[in-house]
Amino acid sequence: VGQFRVYGSSMSVVALVLVGTIALATALYTTLQPNVAAVDALYFAVGMITGAGGNEKVVENSPATLKLFTAVTMVVGTAIIGIWYALLTDFILGTRLRQFLDATRIPTENHYVICGLGNLGLEVAARLREFGCEVVAIEQDANGRFLGEARTLGVPVTLGDASSARVLQATNLAGAAGILAVTNDDMANLEIALTAKGVAPEVRTVLRYEDSRFAQKAEQVFGFQNVLSPTDLVAPSFAAAALGGRVLGNGAIGNDLWVALSLALPSDHVFCGQAVQDVAMLVDFVPLYLEKPGGKTLHGWDLLRALVTPGDTLHLIVPAARLDELWRVVPAALAG
Repeated sequence: VGQFRVYGSSMSVVALVLVGTIALATALYTTLQPNVAAVDALYFAVGMITGAGGNEKVVENSPATLKLFTAVTMVVGTAIIGIWYALLTDFILGTRLRQFLDATRIPTENHYVICGLGNLGLEVAARLREFGCEVVAIEQDANGRFLGEARTLGVPVTLGDASSARVLQATNLAGAAGILAVTNDDMANLEIALTAKGVAPEVRTVLRYEDSRFAQKAEQVFGFQNVLSPTDLVAPSFAAAALGGRVLGNGAIGNDLWVALSLALPSDHVFCGQAVQDVAMLVDFVPLYLEKPGGKTLHGWDLLRALVTPGDTLHLIVPAARLDELWRVVPAALAG
């Protein structure tokens, strides 16, 4: 809204200059030529300045100085009209009007602010919208490739630097449920998160940072709720898929990353012949359910007491740090 006011003031100044020029020309024509009616002088002045034409008889018999003034006014008027049309066209057909409309749609509370409309930012916005959450995005690139898609999702976009306190305040950050700094620049994300802490200390802050070692330190030093490394989130999924599991999803619980997957068990797998509860306690995973080849599904106590047989599919969640133990040789304690 503030940017709209600044832009609107420029248009107002040009409009006032245009009206002033028309008024000056009308006054001179009626003053220096008493026989010319005020309406005729106004009609000629508007037509002359706008290029629409007018009653040229107003200046046909006028003094040379007045004709010279008319010629100069035509040139000046053309420039003023050109500037006015340019500003008006940019406002209507350019990004100004869209920015203003987006600003009017920003929620006042319980919304999420996403900083950075890249692949990750757009996907996070889409997921939050699926959950019924209100989302506001901040993007620095006015020609960003995902701006249109974000607006299609019903997400208002604020163009500007998300590390600026003024830009964050424009998104009503103080009333937001959380802010997510997910640009492709780690240092920019850190700067955004620190600025957000200064603007709204109580708002939940989620920070993307590629360096997993720094991510843990940032949580401790700066007090951010979640500093997530995409590499840490994705690597376990790739590893599990390579080892034969079908990854269903992953998520952070406390400071640990957990992976949900379905594990098809061939005849030579280390779990075959063992009770689900025994391998679950040893590897430290949480069994969800067990699918037998005939289509039978086991849950609850039946699941825990069931013996794993070749062809079974075990659905479970496991800490990412212990994924490899799902495929290790059976320890002596379990084999015995």
